[in-house]
Amino acid sequence: MPAEPIHTAENTRIAYQLIWSYSLFWKQSPPSFDWLDRLQQITETDGIRILSHRFILPNVSQFLISTQPQVSPQLVAQRVKGRLQHELQASMPKAFHRNYALRSIGLTKREKVDAYIALQLDHHPLADSKVSERFKKYQIHNEEVDLQLPGRPRTLGIGTTCTSCSSCAIATGISMRTCCLA
Repeated sequence: MPAEPIHTAENTRIAYQLIWSYSLFWKQSPPSFDWLDRLQQITETDGIRILSHRFILPNVSQFLISTQPQVSPQLVAQRVKGRLQHELQASMPKAFHRNYALRSIGLTKREKVDAYIALQLDHHPLADSKVSERFKKYQIHNEEVDLQLPGRPRTLGIGTTCTSCSSCAIATGISMRTCCLA
């Protein structure tokens, strides 16, 4: 008799580790925080889960939020602040300042971030193809250069002045020259 799988589509839920820190700035301290349970319920329908909340002086609400992959950072900011303002409309018509802070939190490898950044020029083409082509000239990918490590030699393009030391002067020749940036 073949073994049955323990985990199936019917008995599991997909978990995502997309975590955000979101700060809202109140115009004045709220009289209570009885809105938190309701806010957690209504933002779930948007794919936004409020994991925790804390209030710190002067008048800042900090939320730890988890989202599903289709939820954009803009939607997090819009829905949490908007839905909370709607809940408070009767008692605090204009509860918040216009600014907010949204930061992603999580573990990722540097290689993933580098790969993401390297693909952005092709992923987000500009309306003017001439500008896109101009930007491509300045995009550099050099496996020998690790910008994470200070003091490592960095490669300069032809005619690039070294601002770190006086002995390198200017990169010359047809090939790239390594500078002694320390």
